[in-house]
Amino acid sequence: YADTGKLSLWQHEWSKHGTCAAQLPQLDNEHKYFSQGLVWVVQYALEKGLAQYGIVPSSSNTYTNDQIFAALTALFNTDPIVDCVYDKDNGRQLLSQIKLCFNKDLKLVSCLPTLRNAASQPQARGNCPPHGIHYPDVVSNNGALFRVNHEGPAAAGGGQERRGGQ
Repeated sequence: YADTGKLSLWQHEWSKHGTCAAQLPQLDNEHKYFSQGLVWVVQYALEKGLAQYGIVPSSSNTYTNDQIFAALTALFNTDPIVDCVYDKDNGRQLLSQIKLCFNKDLKLVSCLPTLRNAASQPQARGNCPPHGIHYPDVVSNNGALFRVNHEGPAAAGGGQERRGGQ
């Protein structure tokens, strides 16, 4: 979205996710949807939570899928989905998104169908490899470097995906 207008990311998020979530009275317009997202950014404080388990943004440290998943499961007492993206420029797997799932009452629920499934099908936990996962503190975009903002509501959408209606 670097080459598009200032509002294009917001428009995309509303069109792709918000219109589905709008079936719920609590999220039935853009303001409610994005406001709830900002509440969740603060409430679930992913960076602080991961740091409690020694998982911090770094240009050199790597983590295992099990480390990240175990920390998140312990923090939220439920199962998230953890996704990575392959950085072909550096040949690294980057932590790209953590999905927390919610029911129609906006209560946190497991993203996994069953724990038995998750044990036998690790990909149900996300697409990250078993090890060598980087949690970047700096991200490159078309040659430009950006320090990742890991602070408060300004980082909305910083990897947290909101799912309604499950």
